[in-house]
Amino acid sequence: MKTKFDFLSKPVSPTYDHMLPLLPNLNSKKMKTYFLLLASFFVLSLTNVNAQCTFQNPGIKLNSSQTQVGGGCLINIDLSFELSHNNGNKWVNIHIWPTASYPDLTYKKAPKSADLADAAANIIIDQRAIPTVAISNTYLPDGTVPVQYSGVTITRIEGVTYDRYTITNVSLLVASGCSIAQSFTGDVWSSQADPDNVVHCVSKGFTFIANDPKVVGSILCQNPRKYSVIITTVTGGVSGTYNVYRDNGDGMLDPLIDAIVATDVPWSATSTTPYQSGPQLYAGNNSNPTALQALFVVASTVGLSNTTIAKLENGCGILPVILSDFNSLRKNNNVVLNWKTASETNVDHFEIEKKIGTQFVTIGFVKAINASNGNAYTYTDANSSTGVTEYRIKTVDNGGAVRYSDIRTVKGFGVAADFSVYPNPSNGATKIIVSDITSSTNINISDISGRTIKTYSNLTGNQLDIKGLQKGVYFIRLTEQNSIGVVTRKIVIN
Repeated sequence: MKTKFDFLSKPVSPTYDHMLPLLPNLNSKKMKTYFLLLASFFVLSLTNVNAQCTFQNPGIKLNSSQTQVGGGCLINIDLSFELSHNNGNKWVNIHIWPTASYPDLTYKKAPKSADLADAAANIIIDQRAIPTVAISNTYLPDGTVPVQYSGVTITRIEGVTYDRYTITNVSLLVASGCSIAQSFTGDVWSSQADPDNVVHCVSKGFTFIANDPKVVGSILCQNPRKYSVIITTVTGGVSGTYNVYRDNGDGMLDPLIDAIVATDVPWSATSTTPYQSGPQLYAGNNSNPTALQALFVVASTVGLSNTTIAKLENGCGILPVILSDFNSLRKNNNVVLNWKTASETNVDHFEIEKKIGTQFVTIGFVKAINASNGNAYTYTDANSSTGVTEYRIKTVDNGGAVRYSDIRTVKGFGVAADFSVYPNPSNGATKIIVSDITSSTNINISDISGRTIKTYSNLTGNQLDIKGLQKGVYFIRLTEQNSIGVVTRKIVIN
């Protein structure tokens, strides 16, 4: 939702009756010319007063939030917003206070140090060389006012009605701790004068929460690419929606240019239960150069006027290898991993990773051949675990960049059945892992009354994902074409 703020001053139609006694004796022609000149003067003055500086759509990217000695909270953010397109504003001044200390200034004149004593940040934008903009190291109406300058950067994307600004590395200090949501309120005023000492227009009272919710995420380096988003909060419970944009390559968020790849995704989180999207596919995820571009997550929160922005950096690099095949096969107390590459460029080695507990760990290395037309690789893991085991292949190029294969699973050693089912009990999403098959396989799922619920025919892979089962008890029956035996397993859906 776009939020606009009223101007401090609105034009008032001038009348000249009170000036008539002061006017000299002029004939009608001269009198008419005098009034035209006088009217022109008022029009010019009022145009200056009504210069456009409407501020809207604040967005916050939280960089850090640290508790200081004495219990205060130092928050570092990137602040983005839209400002009315007006090349006449030579200076734009931004003042931000903790909301509890907001002074609600009148702006009849430029604020001075006494007015800005409680400000958490003062940021001055120099637009005298527009379209080039810069952060100024001095507040010209009062040189004693501290401003944020060192390490602060600014970008401006010009639009027709509104220009989009992003200011990075803004620090905000509040007396209370970081364990609560910190609210700030700010004003923006501009001047067409040089030096910056006349208030021509102002937008007052934009408010934002700087440290809540917190949005983070990552791009998974597999082909096709996937992204994941995690949203946390320090409050009892918040909710909203988010959009995901694919950067066009300039490193800046511009919703009018960057391709949108996910729209209005609902989310909710509490202080004890974060929102987790899990791996999500998105458009442009498997073709260069779009597969190499960063993503922006823009989250809206019910009850907040600002959005929360996260940039998901793309560290995948150009894919030096394409895996055309990857499978796992149990042979007694060993697991054999086989993978093939369609092509290889600048590859150093492959690392074999196995999931132990909740983490993947490296269990072996295979040196890359770097054959332009690809190559076949194999690795054998001594694995006598009776439970399901997950494996993946990590590719490492000569520059140290890494990317991961999909995950493959094998059944436990000594399991009599020709397939394993996990998790069991399940919440409705179940994996069936078929091991050591030599021909196509059929799977039939029936309920406790014997009624067939699902049927899968002519399966040749070693894994099948089952979703959508309602609560209850089911029987999964596997039949392999080259075998006279039928194996049945029971599964419980909670």
